[in-house]
Amino acid sequence: MLKKIKKSLKLKFNLIVISAIIIIVLVSLFAVDIVVTRRILMQVSEQNQTTGYKILNLKYPGLWEDKNGQLYKGKTPIKSSFLISKDIAGYLSDHDITYQRIVAIFLNNQLIDTNINKQIELTSTVREKVLKHGQDYHNSIKIDSHKYYVNYSPLKDKAGNNIGVWMVGVPFSIVKDIMGEIFLIITIILVLSIIVIQFALSEMLNRLLFRPLSHIIDKTRLIASGDLTTIIISKLKKKLLILMNVKISLNRYLLK
Repeated sequence: MLKKIKKSLKLKFNLIVISAIIIIVLVSLFAVDIVVTRRILMQVSEQNQTTGYKILNLKYPGLWEDKNGQLYKGKTPIKSSFLISKDIAGYLSDHDITYQRIVAIFLNNQLIDTNINKQIELTSTVREKVLKHGQDYHNSIKIDSHKYYVNYSPLKDKAGNNIGVWMVGVPFSIVKDIMGEIFLIITIILVLSIIVIQFALSEMLNRLLFRPLSHIIDKTRLIASGDLTTIIISKLKKKLLILMNVKISLNRYLLK
């Protein structure tokens, strides 16, 4: 009966430990997915926006200007030909259509040029933050079932007025390969941790509970079979221990 109880306790303990560790692993992976993915997307989109604007300045030097409703970069008119945005997006994407970036230029809140054949509109929040207050802003948008992380920056004329928006977006799929490697490393580390923790806890439980329990079971069997030497020896050990303690105390007293 006691042996069955021991096995049952051990099984339940192992199940509880494994379940708890699996839950911790899943929660950790979920948290990593959210935090790391967002962080990588933020860095990639900011780098792409900065790099794209440097390329734009090199290829089309000059200040931004609104000439009677027509946006100019220096002497170059920014027309709805998609050529400028496609050119910049090509450099950023390295012509890899799998991770195609979105590049768009707005005059105020009107789309002037973009590299995709979709109408992009600025949300009220973007208009408030970027056009009205001249702040950088970022959010996520969905285009044709593809999700993009997008950065917005104001375009200023020589007087410092906000006359447009420079927008660059990177697809969420860009972090797929990176996150795959990160998840693999984390999973390996967590699996190894589970093995070590499980072994350590099992050993601790064996030492503190199961081995003493086995000892009790063995002694109980001996007593049940009529062998009372276990009890006598145990009592003798206790008495000897008391006598030894008394002797040590007397020796200390005499030495004084």
